[in-house]
Amino acid sequence: MGEPVKISYINTLSNTRMHKLAHFGIIPGAEIKVHQKIPAFVLQCGNTQVAMEEDVAKEVYVIAPPLEDELKKPQRRRRW
Repeated sequence: MGEPVKISYINTLSNTRMHKLAHFGIIPGAEIKVHQKIPAFVLQCGNTQVAMEEDVAKEVYVIAPPLEDELKKPQRRRRW
C-alpha cells in the first residue's frame, strides 16, 4: 500500500463500470496508489481519490514495481 503502481488492464464485463472508472482516471497506463483496503478500497489517481468495493477493485490489474532482487526478472502482474 502507498507505493505507486501502473494499471495494466481492467477486466470487467460491465461497460457502465468501465466508463465510471475511466471518468475518475482509472484506465490502463495510469499510475495509482492504494491508500486503504478496509472497509473499502481507496485509490488515488492524480489528484482524485476514489473509494470502491472489493469486487470492483479485483477487476483492476496492476504492474507491481520490481523488487531489488527481481530487477532482472520480467515484471509480474498482480490482482488486488
